[in-house]
Amino acid sequence: MDIVSFKQTFDPLLARHLASQHDTYTKITSNSTVLSTLSHIQKVSAGGKRLRPYIVWSLYASQKPDAKLEDIQDLLLALELFHVFCLIHDDVMDNASTRHGTLTIQAFTTELLTEHKEHGDLSRAGKSQAILAGDILFNQVYELLARTTWASPKMRDEVRSVFTTLVDEVCIGQMLDIDLTTKKETDTRAIVEKNKLKTAYYSFARPLHIGALISGRDDIIDFVISFGEQVGMLFQIQDDLLDIIGKPEETKKELLSDLRENQHTVLTEYIRKKADPVFKEKLEKFCGTDLKDTDYAEAKSVFVDSGAVAYAQALTQEYINESQRLIKDAHLDQTDEKLFNSIISLLAHRTA
Repeated sequence: MDIVSFKQTFDPLLARHLASQHDTYTKITSNSTVLSTLSHIQKVSAGGKRLRPYIVWSLYASQKPDAKLEDIQDLLLALELFHVFCLIHDDVMDNASTRHGTLTIQAFTTELLTEHKEHGDLSRAGKSQAILAGDILFNQVYELLARTTWASPKMRDEVRSVFTTLVDEVCIGQMLDIDLTTKKETDTRAIVEKNKLKTAYYSFARPLHIGALISGRDDIIDFVISFGEQVGMLFQIQDDLLDIIGKPEETKKELLSDLRENQHTVLTEYIRKKADPVFKEKLEKFCGTDLKDTDYAEAKSVFVDSGAVAYAQALTQEYINESQRLIKDAHLDQTDEKLFNSIISLLAHRTA
């Protein structure tokens, strides 16, 4: 099952779960603003790629050909809902107004309060409601993980332990990310550490680790963590590139948002440390500022003309090569090789 087919099968399960949860909320409160905010979670979650549950499912299904998504749906739902939780809080931190082509929770609620002509700091109220909506999702995640429908109590506890590590890693990675935005300059080591925790372990290494556990494949845990780190670093650099040279109609994101947020990436590090100083001067002019429409072409040219884009593109190929080397050196059987090569193929030429 490819990721498109997985999403088509998984999304109805996710929609039913969220609808059922909303029914629960209506038994707790009749407040229309609160219920509308919580209902909007369904729209925000509708556009995701389902990468993390797909990775877990792919490894599980490769070992159990007769398996059905419903067999481990609580685990898969937990992984995706935690991701939605992360996105909601990330949007608050980034003060983002759109996510997956729809209004973020904070923007939706602020707009709703404005339409109802409410009083006070409506933007702050919208952000506060978004934080709390995310917290409610986080509560659901651990309730789903506590169920034993998808595993024995022992396996459930092992998975929950890895998941707890995943939560620690991604939250600390996000803290490192925020800390770096306060720095004028940094170094490659700090950027790599952030990328490993925030992206590589969160999106690939730990989901693969969980997939190996529920498949009874303790023999490949060390391999999947190393492999997940490599493809995760590839994924992050691709994101950094797409923020500069991607197509907004495909990425569903505003270009050069990393520049506005003063994000330190391998591309900005290249410009500051390896490119002609004239490009560093131009970069600093745009970092941490809201770009005008007339600024985008010049800002993009800083990354292209300095050689930073070419450098990052070469780096992505290095991560692909290293991922392929890990597969070869692991002496996997054909089924495993096909699975892990398919993950590389999924990422190799992505445009969103």
